[in-house]
Amino acid sequence: MRDYTVVAAITEYLDIVKYTAGDNLYGLLFAAGSAGTEQVMRYEAKNDDEAIFKGAMMAKEKGFF
Repeated sequence: MRDYTVVAAITEYLDIVKYTAGDNLYGLLFAAGSAGTEQVMRYEAKNDDEAIFKGAMMAKEKGFF
């Protein structure tokens, strides 16, 4: 069972998710079915828009795109 909802798909293999356990807890993770689905980067953001921006910047820094 998933403990998050997908907020945005920033590429075909990277999703920004919001965890149900925390009000401001988000994550950048590989989409289901992609290689590396166990890798997760969690972070806090004020809202969904900020979470998408932070997630995209983290993905860029890590070289995902």
